[in-house]
Amino acid sequence: MSRNRRETVAALTGGIIAPIVASGPFVLAAAAKTSPQLSPQEAQAIAKDIFLWGMHPVAIYHLRYNAAKKADRFATTPNATTLYGIGFYDLSKEPVVITVEEVKDRYWSIQLADNYARWWHLIGSQFNAPGPVRRLLIGPDWSGKIPQDFVGAEVVRSQSDMMCVLVRVALTDDTPDELKAVNAVQDRMTVISLRQWIAAGKKNVKAEDVPLTKAAYPTYPGMETVREPGRLKGDDFLRWASLVLNDASFTKQADGHKEIEAFA
Repeated sequence: MSRNRRETVAALTGGIIAPIVASGPFVLAAAAKTSPQLSPQEAQAIAKDIFLWGMHPVAIYHLRYNAAKKADRFATTPNATTLYGIGFYDLSKEPVVITVEEVKDRYWSIQLADNYARWWHLIGSQFNAPGPVRRLLIGPDWSGKIPQDFVGAEVVRSQSDMMCVLVRVALTDDTPDELKAVNAVQDRMTVISLRQWIAAGKKNVKAEDVPLTKAAYPTYPGMETVREPGRLKGDDFLRWASLVLNDASFTKQADGHKEIEAFA
């Protein structure tokens, strides 16, 4: 029996996902109605496949939905020697501009990740010290005009429309003066849409001055109660996997046989 991954999620949940999802072009309900009954062995094999595939995408989806808090203990947090900044961006409509003014005598880094938690681009003091640095990040299918302000290696094409930006700046102690100094460094870093960057006169913009854009991706009631995606089990994990599969900004990789087969 051959099913793509969307159909297998629906078959495993018996169609329970579609009614609880608040938005998005969900195809799971229809698939569930037309899928034959699964045997226990087939259901177990499919669930294992979905879990192994979905661990990182579900974790990234959760991180985007639930803003990081000081009590969080995922990955390498907390980190007593750096201050973090994090943001998620959809590159499907337009590029994003990253600018960093000169930073002397202090470690800093900006890492970019996709929806599979693959860290695919890194800038920072160990590569670009002391700066300044600028990047134009464009989506995999974007074909607009690249401004003349960006040339060569300053233009970077993402492998996914969903981009996670993680900023770290070194902290030497926890005194008010040191925190103020680190915050000043953070204020000299801009992550903003190309349109907003041009409107701002192509200058650095503090984070608090960047207009917020309301996110529009699939959700379901009760998501806010999930604090640790690594503890999701059974139907709860499949709910999150269904959100990933139905979010257009989560670009599906096309460089592996299993991935191509799953989304055929």
